[in-house]
Amino acid sequence: MVITSCVSLSVMWEPDRSIEYDHRLIPDQLNTPDDVLRGVNVDDGYNLADDFSGDVDYDDDNNGSDDGEDGGDDNGEDGGDDDGEEDDHGEDGGDDDVTPRLTEISNFSAALLSSYDPLPVVFPLWKCSDLRNDPASIATKLSFVHIFKTAGTAVNSFLRDYSVKCGGGYVRIVSCTHAEPDSVRNSTKDWKDCTLKKGVNRDGKKLHDDYERKVTNSFLAENIDIIGGHFRIGTMDMIPTPGGEKFDIRYLAFFRDAVSRHISGVTYIKGKGKKKWKKDQIVDYIKKNVINMKKQNKYEVKYKTYLETPWQKESRHRRLKNNDRDEDYAMSGAMTVMRNLVDYRTIIGRTENFSDSLEILQHVVDGGREATKIFVGHGMADADGKVQKSVSNPSKISSSEILAEIKEDREAYDALVEYVKYEQMIYDFAAELQAAQLGAVRAANDLAAGLHASAQIAAKRVTLAIDGEESP
Repeated sequence: MVITSCVSLSVMWEPDRSIEYDHRLIPDQLNTPDDVLRGVNVDDGYNLADDFSGDVDYDDDNNGSDDGEDGGDDNGEDGGDDDGEEDDHGEDGGDDDVTPRLTEISNFSAALLSSYDPLPVVFPLWKCSDLRNDPASIATKLSFVHIFKTAGTAVNSFLRDYSVKCGGGYVRIVSCTHAEPDSVRNSTKDWKDCTLKKGVNRDGKKLHDDYERKVTNSFLAENIDIIGGHFRIGTMDMIPTPGGEKFDIRYLAFFRDAVSRHISGVTYIKGKGKKKWKKDQIVDYIKKNVINMKKQNKYEVKYKTYLETPWQKESRHRRLKNNDRDEDYAMSGAMTVMRNLVDYRTIIGRTENFSDSLEILQHVVDGGREATKIFVGHGMADADGKVQKSVSNPSKISSSEILAEIKEDREAYDALVEYVKYEQMIYDFAAELQAAQLGAVRAANDLAAGLHASAQIAAKRVTLAIDGEESP
């Protein structure tokens, strides 16, 4: 893994504003040589509008509702999952046989990790006071991709409070994972199928709050510094600066253990509406569904709904004539996501270590530590290492209880682990990226603290020398 001198994080590295990220818009250029030889495009995949059989619409963006914001999205805790630890599903279930597919995707992720440099990812965007004093001069924006059931409520709540504190413009966008690429590319056209739901202006006043206000590049460019919501990575790349160039967009995404996220998603979907399912009904549904998916050789890659770009989705739909979800498509979808997380310099958060995730984010948007109180209030450890627990909208049915019951049925549990195994690979890959980012941030902070201490000692020596006293 590439970790250069931490001095470059705060002194030497500068973003190249002249770079045009056109390579992101051409999906075929994201293929590795191995992919070309194998004849599989990493951008190929399937339509994830419905990740379940039957009547469950797992992608709530299809109907304009708001995945988890109005209930159930809760830092990954779901009314009882609060140990903050990751489940090791590999030892208790799943297929441990090494297959050519698993070897290939493992080699692919290892190659990405071996050359990964976290420093451009965690390079500071701005200080809190920068937003307050002259936000219009900042040529960067933070874009939070809210993935279903990954602490989106908590993160959006934090981003709003941070924006009010620092004088930044913040908005949350919903129903945008199916945005029409041509409308996103246009600087004045409304983004088709996307709406603004909540937000604050730079003066701290609330934005108009309804489902009628449409999204445009010009509005985001002129008024908004931090964007959160349900949209695809890359969606914000076309926002133009006043000079006609592109803003430097830094993407943020949170991840969650695959089994836990799947169970939480089903619980949320089945627990809303008039017919609220009980725990036994949810357990029975999940068991039957995953066993059926295993028989059909189908897999879940829900992350692709958010971490495949609009341009990649557009290209994929032109090439594919079916929406199958077999293992080749699942693997290629996972590879697309992994590559995009690296190419888009994505800041990684995880529900299982929310405090560390906020620590990384503070380095990026609050280098002067002016908003520390906001970070600590939303779950970052304070100076004494204590974490103020922050849980949003806990589910009435615990995911851990449901998982415990599923584990009692070996066939069902093995099928569940198999069904989400590519989701788990994405999660594991994201965890590796986050570890590198956290290491770079802490190294930079340690260096800054050391330099500060050295400067204080040097200043004291100068003072003593002027006073004619012997320096220590």
